[in-house]
Amino acid sequence: MRNLSIILSVLLVSFLQVIHIFEEIALNAYLLESGKNPRGKYLKIASVMVFLNFAILFLLILDLKAAYYLVFYSVLISVGNLAAHIVLLRKHIGKLGYAFPSSIPLALAGFTLLFFLIRYFITQGS
Repeated sequence: MRNLSIILSVLLVSFLQVIHIFEEIALNAYLLESGKNPRGKYLKIASVMVFLNFAILFLLILDLKAAYYLVFYSVLISVGNLAAHIVLLRKHIGKLGYAFPSSIPLALAGFTLLFFLIRYFITQGS
């Protein structure tokens, strides 16, 4: 049984993640890393993260049971991103961090997705 609220929430998290990545690119957040071509490394990692969200969305549309467990990846990435901006990046630049404004709606969408997941697993168990 497809759960439209979870599908739409994963789609929203994926969209907000892309917006967040664009904001980080515009603010040159990848320059916090050192080494050869930090922008290329950042873009590769960001691309994989977004691809995984859309792959999970595809599996949800196919209504595979395992996809509902994989959705926790989307929750972890969206909520963990806010924590990273508050804790880790604050150490490096002395303020809340690059792209902090777009990480707030991303985390809120992640918490909403977590709520729908919990509700889904409770109703499937009974």
